Amino acid sequence: MDELARAWRVSPKWASFVRDVAAELERDPGDCHAWCELAMLFGDTHAPELALVVCLHARTLAGDQVRVRSHLALCLLDLGLGKAATSPVPLRALGDAARAARHALAIAVTRLAT
Repeated sequence: MDELARAWRVSPKWASFVRDVAAELERDPGDCHAWCELAMLFGDTHAPELALVVCLHARTLAGDQVRVRSHLALCLLDLGLGKAATSPVPLRALGDAARAARHALAIAVTRLAT
């Protein structure tokens, strides 16, 4: 994981978003919303493994857990560890735990966070 984090590079157009989220997390490391923003940034910059770690951490925080589950579901889909129960999945349903059928490995990964 360390190697993956070292290799991740943000493009100049994303740099300001990363700085903003980093500043939010420096002010309040328990800010679930900021962790979700970071997960989204990692996912959008082709680092779903890093986004998954962020999501697993965010599951331990108070805050919008529906949003956390939404990002977690997207990570699992990106990594090939999950699949949609129906296709296509409506965006409003991404955080609904009953909507996604997960492979056994994905379930095990999710349970690590609980």
